[in-house]
Amino acid sequence: MRRRAAILPILVLAAVFILAHQSELSAVQDGYVSAAAPSASYGNADSLSAASGGLTSCAPSEVSYLRFDLGGLAEGPVRDAALVLETTYAAGGNSGNLVLYAAPDTLAGEATPWQEAALTWSNRPGLAGMARLASVAVPVSAGAVRLESRALAALVNREASFGGARPGDDVLSLALQIEDCTGPNSVVRFASSEQGDAAAPALTFSPPLQQFLPVVQ
Repeated sequence: MRRRAAILPILVLAAVFILAHQSELSAVQDGYVSAAAPSASYGNADSLSAASGGLTSCAPSEVSYLRFDLGGLAEGPVRDAALVLETTYAAGGNSGNLVLYAAPDTLAGEATPWQEAALTWSNRPGLAGMARLASVAVPVSAGAVRLESRALAALVNREASFGGARPGDDVLSLALQIEDCTGPNSVVRFASSEQGDAAAPALTFSPPLQQFLPVVQ
């Protein structure tokens, strides 16, 4: 009992340090694509969008893409990672799941990281075979949305170089789309990076717990 009592304050102190050392990165590129306008670019829009095809087809009709520069992460590997979004519009009859995927870093037929101004439905990075990282129920009202998983943290740890300590290229691309819908068209929109850092999509991270725990004999 004494040993447990001695460890408890250490765990509390570690939790305080972890909260103090959480880091956040805003998206450096983001935009959505629409099947209804396959050659249009919405990279400069102030919103991101995800939508389904409707009652007879749950195929995604609008998909959002986000790219992050992980070069700002100096310490790693990270223990937790979450994508945080601010919902600006959600249809009250929404159904299904908002699903977060790992996405290729390049547009179809190109070799360099995609740019939001060039992103369209026709050249969008394909998601076939890409890892499904996290999901939440499609929002039905405005507010914050958080998609968090160990799979996302593991992907960050693979892609980040952590100041040259690892071989990652520091480029992380993600995609959001609606799946598993059961009702009429589901539509949700989020603030994009064009709305400024306060509302922009962001990745949040926590460093490893072991970094703050002393060895207890």
